Amino acid sequence: MEPITTLAAYVAPKVGDLLWKGATEQVKKTLNKTDIEKAIAAGLKAAEDWEKKQHLARKGLFYRVKGDGWNGSPKFLEGVLADSGVQAELQKPLSNQGQPQIEFLQKVFEREAEASKLNLDLNYLVPWIEQFVKTYFEKTSTFIRFQVNKENYFKQLANWFDDVKNVDHI
Repeated sequence: MEPITTLAAYVAPKVGDLLWKGATEQVKKTLNKTDIEKAIAAGLKAAEDWEKKQHLARKGLFYRVKGDGWNGSPKFLEGVLADSGVQAELQKPLSNQGQPQIEFLQKVFEREAEASKLNLDLNYLVPWIEQFVKTYFEKTSTFIRFQVNKENYFKQLANWFDDVKNVDHI
């Protein structure tokens, strides 16, 4: 597994905790909080990797934003992803309602950047969000499919072994 970036390490546990608190009981039976955190971290890492591939190391969405935890990109991103509307969008793949809506996330990013007077480079906003959403959706879907398949496998094993008779006890 690739190392988690500082941004993901700061944001994923906090946002994952909020998503976990808002998750349905069915989701909680299928996933655990760590799975959600991993999906968020993978989405953030994918967005950062996209920036690197675009040779945006000296540009990019957060280039002109301080990196400190109180006023910089981690705190800003935590605030955006903790927004109740964004939380509802991030819950969608957990309850089989599809991908989070990119246009909605874009509006929240823009609104929060303006309110906090953060100097985001909005030229990179939509592609950054697209990378995050795509990977987050894939990871949550993968985790859910794995858990469901594992449950089905264990049920089949239990049924199969229930039908097996022990010769010593007949």
